[in-house]
Amino acid sequence: MPRIKGADVILTASGPQSNHAMLTAACAGQLGMKSILVLKKQGELTGGNLILDGIFSAEIRLVDTDSYDDVYAEMERIMEQLRTQGHIPYAIPVGGSVPLGSLGYINCAKEISNQAQELGITFDAVISATGSGGTYAGLTLGAKLFLPGTGGL
Repeated sequence: MPRIKGADVILTASGPQSNHAMLTAACAGQLGMKSILVLKKQGELTGGNLILDGIFSAEIRLVDTDSYDDVYAEMERIMEQLRTQGHIPYAIPVGGSVPLGSLGYINCAKEISNQAQELGITFDAVISATGSGGTYAGLTLGAKLFLPGTGGL
C-alpha cells in the first residue's frame, strides 16, 4: 500500500487520554502502519482512550514532563532511532493542530450548516471541547462563515 512520503511508522503526541492520539492509532492500524504515541505522563493513566490505543496496537511512550518541548524532543529521538533501523517515520504535531487540520473543522462547520438547512433547523450555539486548539480554531471560523446566529463558539 502506498504511503504518504513513504512512511511506514506514524507518530503523534498528546495527553494520555487524547482523542487525537487514539484516532491516529486507529487510522494507522487501518492502513497497516505501526503507530507510536508519545504521551505526557499526567493524570489518569488507565482506562478510556489508553485502552483503545492498546486495542489499535499503538506503542505508547510516556514522557514525565509538563512541557511539550520535552515531548517533541522525545519524538525526534524516536524518529532518529527508527531511521537508523530502516524505517520512514512521519510525525503529526500535538493534537493534529496544523492548518490542514483546522481547515477540516471549517469544512465540518460547513457540513453542519448544509445538513441543518436540509433538515430545516438552526443552531443557537456550537459547543466544542478544547485541547491543542486546532478543532476550536477551525470550528470558530467555520461557524462565523457558515452558521450565522451562533456567534461562533
